Amino acid sequence: MVLRAYARAKINLAIDVLGKRQDNYHQVAMVLQSLELSDFLYFQKNKEGITFTCSDPVLGNSENNLVYRAAVLMQQAAPGTVPGVRIHLEKKIPLAAGLGGGSADAAATLVALNKLWGLELKQGELVGLGLRLGADVPFCLIGGTALVEGMGERVYPLPGLPVLPVVLAKPPFGLSTAEVYRRISLEEPGPRPDMGILKEAIYKGAWQEIWDNAVNVLEKGVAPGYLAEIKRLKETLRRLGGRGVAMSGSGPTVFGFFPEAKEAEAAATRLQKLGYWSVATKTCSVGVSSENKRGCRKK
Repeated sequence: MVLRAYARAKINLAIDVLGKRQDNYHQVAMVLQSLELSDFLYFQKNKEGITFTCSDPVLGNSENNLVYRAAVLMQQAAPGTVPGVRIHLEKKIPLAAGLGGGSADAAATLVALNKLWGLELKQGELVGLGLRLGADVPFCLIGGTALVEGMGERVYPLPGLPVLPVVLAKPPFGLSTAEVYRRISLEEPGPRPDMGILKEAIYKGAWQEIWDNAVNVLEKGVAPGYLAEIKRLKETLRRLGGRGVAMSGSGPTVFGFFPEAKEAEAAATRLQKLGYWSVATKTCSVGVSSENKRGCRKK
C-alpha cells in the first residue's frame, strides 16, 4: 500500500519579533494561514531502513533533509520495532521561499508514518516531535488560521478564514531564515502589526483591518538589494489588484489576496510573464492530510 500525503504551504499574515532569548533564538508573535498549494509525499513500507528520494535534485537523498529526520524521530518514538519505509517527495513549494515547505514536509511525514505504522501517537505528541525539527512544524501539523507565539511552540487556533484566492510571487533568489534573523534590529523604527487588532478583525471578518495589519517586521532583516526587489514586487502585486500584500515568513515570497479566482489567475499569469515564479492558490483549513482526506475542509 502506498500512502500519499499533502504538505500544505503557509503564509504569515503578520509577524512581530518581540525579543531575543539567551539561547539566541527569537521570541515571535505571528498569525499563520494554510494554503492549498502542496508538496506531495508518498510512503510505502519497506523491509528495513529509510529510503528517501525527491523530485528536486537540490534536496537529493540527504539524511539532513527534514523528511528523513522526521522519519528517524518517528522510528525512535515507536514503542517497538517498525518496518522500514520508502519515501518520495514531489516538490511544488519552492525552496527558501518563506512558505514553510520544509516544515510542511516534516509535518506530513510525522502524520503519515503515525498512520502507516499504526503508532496512534496523539496530536500533542506529534507537535512535541515537530518542534524538535523546526519552529513552523507545530503549526503545519495543526493548520488553518492560528496565532503562534514563543519560538513557534504555542499555537492558538483562530476562526478559519473563508476560502479566499491568494497569489504568491517569488523573486529569482532565496533567503536564509537564519541570516534574516541575524540581521534584524529590534530598535530600527518602522511599522509593526497589532496582534490584538488582527485577532479581533479575524473574529469579526473585518477584512480592511486584516489587510492593514499585514505587516512583517522580518523585512528589516533582509539585505538592502534583495529588499528593494521585494518592495518592487509588492507594489506590482498591489497594482494588479492584490490586497493585504506582504512578504511571507523570512521571504522572499510575496502574497496578496484577490476577490475572485479569475482575477488571481490573471495576476499570477502576468507575474510569470514578468519573470517571477508565481501561482494562484487559495486559503485552506488543513495543514496536513492523507490521500483519502484531500478536501481542504476535512481533517
